[in-house]
Amino acid sequence: MIIFSTGSLYLYGLNRAFEFAQMTGFDGVEVLIDERWDTRQADYLLKLSAEYGMPIYSLHNPFDSKNLDGWEKNPVERLNRTVELAKLLKSSVVVFHLPHYQNVACGRWLLNELPAYQRDTEIIIAVENLPHTRFLFGPLAIKFKKLRLHTVQLNTFWKLVVFPFSIPGIRLNKFQYLEKLPHLNFDTTHLGTGGFDILEAYERLKNKISHVHLSNYDLQEDKEHCLPMDGILPLAEFLQRLKKDNYRGAICVEVDPQALEVEREEDVLRNMKESLEFCRQHYTRR
Repeated sequence: MIIFSTGSLYLYGLNRAFEFAQMTGFDGVEVLIDERWDTRQADYLLKLSAEYGMPIYSLHNPFDSKNLDGWEKNPVERLNRTVELAKLLKSSVVVFHLPHYQNVACGRWLLNELPAYQRDTEIIIAVENLPHTRFLFGPLAIKFKKLRLHTVQLNTFWKLVVFPFSIPGIRLNKFQYLEKLPHLNFDTTHLGTGGFDILEAYERLKNKISHVHLSNYDLQEDKEHCLPMDGILPLAEFLQRLKKDNYRGAICVEVDPQALEVEREEDVLRNMKESLEFCRQHYTRR
């Protein structure tokens, strides 16, 4: 199943995201929950799903940085709300970001309590790996990357030498912690920002991968969430690996609105269609 993230068109109304996904042939959608009530009211979402024939396969838990009227700020409490919404929509997956580095409590909850939480629900809680943010070196980190000296190495050195304490959100982003979680959402761009070989990462984590966010990464311009066919990541081979391994989860195309060229509707539709065709060319399992 190849689906489209409504977050890729968050600059448009939600109805257009459903409409364009239907027009271009996607199998369904993932709804990114944000401050708009349209993204979190079950009756309206079910209406859109029926109108456009687009199943809502997955929901993306709100970002920690967003303030949502009527919803708690705590990401775990928001997860409870999102899971209840998923049940009403008959969605299979809820995508949950690793916590912000300051949120120690959420990091502990993921490691210690998520396994029991997952056993009590049929909804898959797919925890998403984070991008390897240049929190220390800023734009200079792009030059380091081009020299194959990646920020993940530099950040790790800085933490060990200058800050000898654990930062939960960043610590959990390491493979040895991701492997401990029940289910993963494998975000290709986020791995690309750290200079990892996504094929090697896939082989290490594949037994935990239940959901995929597919997009490419442009190293020269340091642009994340590019169209699947535009960037340095070997996404064709990655999709072929998924097919070979009989992967049964969804592949969700999640790209930046600017990558879709949102200024012109015809460009958006063309880019969406070409992205879907790329996925189907290399991964034809539905």
